[in-house]
Amino acid sequence: AVVQRVLNPSMETINNAETSAYELLDNMYTRMSGVKGKYRKVVKFDTLAKRSDMIVRSMTISENEPKVSGGFTSEFAENELFRLAFEEGAEVGDLVQSPIKDGDRWVVAVLADIKVKGETTFEN
Repeated sequence: AVVQRVLNPSMETINNAETSAYELLDNMYTRMSGVKGKYRKVVKFDTLAKRSDMIVRSMTISENEPKVSGGFTSEFAENELFRLAFEEGAEVGDLVQSPIKDGDRWVVAVLADIKVKGETTFEN
């Protein structure tokens, strides 16, 4: 016999997750602001996220195929990540302006790399 039951988080749990996401992003802005070098900011982001027991993963967003991969459940989350990557003046080390709500999770992101077709970089 199998018993299944759907467990829904309480409002307190939902609010705590949102608060944690905003606090994490605020901490990252504070700690990354003094870091010199674009790629060093990305390393700092990864370090801070891992220390906060967050899952860090990479994804590629291609201009030729404007779709965000990574199992996002909302079009809003995909659009926000696409905006981070392709917004005019975007630079490596840029953080999202605010945590991104994606279903029952919050996403905090950094622009880790920009590859321009035909250019070779040795920074990363």
